[in-house]
Amino acid sequence: MKNYLSIDIGGTNLKYALLDNAGNIIEKGKTKSPHEKEKFLTTVDQVVKNYAEKDIKGLAFCAPGKIEYTKIHFGGALPFLDGIDFSEIYKDLNIPVAVINDGKASVLAENWLGNLKDLQNCAAITLGSGVGGGIIVNGRLLNGAHFQAGELSFMVLKMAKEMGFDDIAGTMGSAVRMVSQVIKAIGNEDETDGLAAFEAINSGNEQALKILRSYCWDVVG
Repeated sequence: MKNYLSIDIGGTNLKYALLDNAGNIIEKGKTKSPHEKEKFLTTVDQVVKNYAEKDIKGLAFCAPGKIEYTKIHFGGALPFLDGIDFSEIYKDLNIPVAVINDGKASVLAENWLGNLKDLQNCAAITLGSGVGGGIIVNGRLLNGAHFQAGELSFMVLKMAKEMGFDDIAGTMGSAVRMVSQVIKAIGNEDETDGLAAFEAINSGNEQALKILRSYCWDVVG
């Protein structure tokens, strides 16, 4: 049976999974996202080539930034992605290659198999290196005239005479930033270790819980 390879490009990790046509995960993995273009593309290529040998039927990418059809613009936490078109890079595989913004991918996934299953009007927010979002109206994904409908990272949350990145949703709502703050508070060396951060939170660490509560209020406020 032919399956599909899905790759989630994040500012911290590159996550990937082999799925069947019902959305069941057959196997999955992740690796750190290199923050240099050539190293990043080499890492992606290694993942794709490994699974291409397993007779995949299609390849899908979700990534931060504005996605115009299959071309990435800006790239969010990975600005070197600007101008990259994975459908061109992997056209020689002779399989469909889809590219979509990560926030829009999240609402489609939830609408297909998750908590928003079969709803005609719904929205989702993704919390990672930045803040992503996706909207479905009348059963259809809302892309917007500029392919940025539902995007939240550059929404200004604090008006000031001199505004900076600390005043926008992508910074204030960054889950990666929150994890880093927790890790510093508990004295762990790896500031990207989300598992350690949430172990501290779930164990009732007072400092970790205080940071999480403040973060949650920033997100919902």
